[in-house]
Amino acid sequence: MIGPLGGAVIVLLVAGLSGSTHLLGIFVFLVAFRFFQDYVVSPRLLSAGMKLHPLLVIFGVLAGASIAGVAGSFLSVPVLATLRIVYRQLLTKAPSVVVAPHAAAPP
Repeated sequence: MIGPLGGAVIVLLVAGLSGSTHLLGIFVFLVAFRFFQDYVVSPRLLSAGMKLHPLLVIFGVLAGASIAGVAGSFLSVPVLATLRIVYRQLLTKAPSVVVAPHAAAPP
């Protein structure tokens, strides 16, 4: 967050000091670009690499951040991927229950 914010401040300072009249347009573009990158591009890339749904990635990062702060937001996607793998392994190894159809009662 600090890197993009610092870059945006530098871009706006250079544009303002050079006499550009498009400061509002530049600011709106930078905000829209960050929004698009943070909420569309990054979840899609993370979900494709981890084979998770993009909404699950977004909610996982938000939950991780609220539970454990910055460390939780960094560790949330690997934890979700690990839980997915464990769930799939348990699902394939679970014994299947066979239900016999009702048979006629023996005489």
